[in-house]
Amino acid sequence: MFGRYVRKEDLTNFGMYDLKGKGATDMYRSGTPIERIQHLLGHESVTTTEIYIKARLPDVSMPNMREMAEKKRRLH
Repeated sequence: MFGRYVRKEDLTNFGMYDLKGKGATDMYRSGTPIERIQHLLGHESVTTTEIYIKARLPDVSMPNMREMAEKKRRLH
């Protein structure tokens, strides 16, 4: 179902890994220990998990927000 929606909306730069990063970030922000997130994502290194949760950024926006905004502008 997700794949059909992505194709229908022609989101060329969006995929399952975007959701994986979003989910990891949401878990981290809700207080889930980074080691647990690391285990759930199957990462050998916590550094890889930190990349997924975008821990170095003060705030994280939705993945591909720019592409979605451009698509919305084209529809109107």
